[in-house]
Amino acid sequence: MNIKKIFTLLLVTLFVLLSACGYQPIFSKKQLNFNIKSITFSSGDVRINKTLNQKLRRYINSENNNIYYDLIINSNKLINVTSRDSKGKAQTYRAEITVNIIATNNKNQIINKEFKLSNNYNSESNSTRLKEIENKITNNLSTIISDQIILALMNK
Repeated sequence: MNIKKIFTLLLVTLFVLLSACGYQPIFSKKQLNFNIKSITFSSGDVRINKTLNQKLRRYINSENNNIYYDLIINSNKLINVTSRDSKGKAQTYRAEITVNIIATNNKNQIINKEFKLSNNYNSESNSTRLKEIENKITNNLSTIISDQIILALMNK
């Protein structure tokens, strides 16, 4: 077969499959039943708070919904050595992020929830590279927690 015909057939097949699957994004603003009125960070890790703020800010005054949440967020990051070699040098680490939220809405309902995620990673001989890995893991875990916070607010 001609490459052009194969490409066209593949493109048409892909279009048919994707248009008929009924895909809808989970975090679609059309499905939101709340707004975030304010976000306050009481304490915590600056990198985690920055990531959470970036992800949650898009839900501030997003539409005119009946439920408005005021969020108070406290974050914490803990890095532990999980294994060492025979010389006592760290071989693997565990990054653990804990985020506590207190969400109060305009109907005087209070949501008090803790989100905790962790990830293991190997040590690097280059300390700069190790810090880059730690920062990337912190950002990834913070993004996942921000998604979990939005899901928790959607389901209340």
